Amino acid sequence: MPIGTGTGYNAALLSHRLGDRRVTSVDIDPGLVAQARAALARVGYTPRLAAADGLAGYPPSAPYDRIIATCSVRRVPAAWLAHTRPGGVVMANLSDGVVPLRIDGDGIGYGKFLGQVCAFIEARPADSPAGPTTQQIIDTAMGGTGRARSAGPEADGWADPRFEFL
Repeated sequence: MPIGTGTGYNAALLSHRLGDRRVTSVDIDPGLVAQARAALARVGYTPRLAAADGLAGYPPSAPYDRIIATCSVRRVPAAWLAHTRPGGVVMANLSDGVVPLRIDGDGIGYGKFLGQVCAFIEARPADSPAGPTTQQIIDTAMGGTGRARSAGPEADGWADPRFEFL
């Protein structure tokens, strides 16, 4: 389960690899979830997407084999450990590194901190004041255009239209 749906790109990759029925992705921004759902549908994927507080996990689809945070957190939420099946993995970005945690039968995560620079947006709890929307952040970063430059399949030498997200 990706925490932080964003454009839906990670959900598309996981849907392609695992089948979309095995993918659940959550994001706190309902508008972003709607945009990701439309983008995914255009390329033929229908994973479960939810507008929810990812820091609280997502119990309706738990337990998960994997939880992958595509946002930065200050600490690994207990809900992520509780919602991961024994033997599963939680991959969390802690701003200044990454920690892959293997979950044991008691719901305890074990792993080694990998001190590598990471650059995900920090997760925002549901009860925090709403900051700028993701679209506003994109517009600001892209000079007001709201469009990212294309690094499409031709740039990587492969041409699979299911992975074109603009």
